[in-house]
Amino acid sequence: MIYVIILVAALLAGAIKSIAGFGAGVILLLVLSQFYDVIASATLNQAICTALPIIMALQYRKYIEWKKVILPGVCFIVASVATIRLVKNIDLSWLGVMLGIFLVLLSLYYLFWAKNIRIEPTPLIAVAFGLVSGVLSGLFSIGVTLMAVYFLAVTEDRNHYMADLQSVMAVTSIISMATRISSGFYTQALILPTVFGVAGVLAGLQLGKGIAGRLNAAKINHFIYILVGLTGIETIIKQLI
Repeated sequence: MIYVIILVAALLAGAIKSIAGFGAGVILLLVLSQFYDVIASATLNQAICTALPIIMALQYRKYIEWKKVILPGVCFIVASVATIRLVKNIDLSWLGVMLGIFLVLLSLYYLFWAKNIRIEPTPLIAVAFGLVSGVLSGLFSIGVTLMAVYFLAVTEDRNHYMADLQSVMAVTSIISMATRISSGFYTQALILPTVFGVAGVLAGLQLGKGIAGRLNAAKINHFIYILVGLTGIETIIKQLI
């Protein structure tokens, strides 16, 4: 039954990714965290989602602006790898609380503040977003959200936004996944759910392409982040009881 749930969640995640450019990792993590501990759910989330940015980066490759992606991308990689190496020494209960707090803050940001915040595309901002996103990716495998915020601010249209964001995510996902494997986080027990998850997200990508023109991405994201906030509250309560 758990594999069917992962398949359905991955299908939805892939469709959301195709429509909005991000959100797949958040959707999957909401489901995976109900069945696995924080480290295992983050690792499985990474394994399932790694294929997505690679495929989308190839689709949008002619729009990639390398000058905009290199600096935040390198910072993302450094922070992500360092965090993954350190995460095994963190108490899992507190890591769960950190995840819950992050989900609540993420929800509040997108629901109330995102439209009112302006980001200047300076090197310092690029470094800051890359480092913070890398840390979040190392902890929970959902650092793409902040990267999406950054590239929305510095790109001129949707094609360049998708190209720059997915190219950074493609490279960083491969490196982060290799680090999780070498750290011993990816175990044999995660192989089968990965297969179901990858099948789901690939099908979801195709589904998203077919319905993207008929759906309002802003409304979809609004619903997603209400769910994210509620899940964050539940996660905090569950870890503290």
